[in-house]
Amino acid sequence: RDAGGRLQGFIARRIDSNRPKYSYSAHVDRDALFNLHAVKNVNAVYVTEGYFDALIATQRGITGVVATGFSALTVMMLEDLMNRGIKSLTLIPYNDVAGLRGAAASLEMAREKGVERFVLELPEQYKDLDEFMRHEGVKGFGKLAGQVKAAHAWEVQTLLSRRSNIKVRIKSANKSRTAQTYYISRGSQNR
Repeated sequence: RDAGGRLQGFIARRIDSNRPKYSYSAHVDRDALFNLHAVKNVNAVYVTEGYFDALIATQRGITGVVATGFSALTVMMLEDLMNRGIKSLTLIPYNDVAGLRGAAASLEMAREKGVERFVLELPEQYKDLDEFMRHEGVKGFGKLAGQVKAAHAWEVQTLLSRRSNIKVRIKSANKSRTAQTYYISRGSQNR
């Protein structure tokens, strides 16, 4: 459906492991947020990657959940949210490398547009919101939503906890030379 709720087309998902995973009818706008028509009278949304994530959350009474269909927001998707008066978004990234990279890119784009940004991390054993909701339900989501992180805190934590051998360079005041270089390894207290 488009942002006004009018039927635009169909998205079909394969049930086997063959690719492509999704097929789209001719009039589906891939640059539009899925489930945006269900977002009404709110100034904050949850943004997830998968269509089923948004559907199951909405079906279970969680308001303001949209899906990108990609690992990251596009400029058009973010502008659509802003045009609807959305001032804050909470990303719920997939627990995989693409999901984390997409979340980081989305957060940066939203920062540049002045949108307030948060991240809701799923427990490691769940790949996505759909899987989490099937096991933990609305009550579990309510508890998880109480642990939302500001974007800057999530970015630093993710950088330090999921990367290893991070190279940090401290430049001189005039940026003409590197004054110090540190290597930080995951799990190491030493520099």
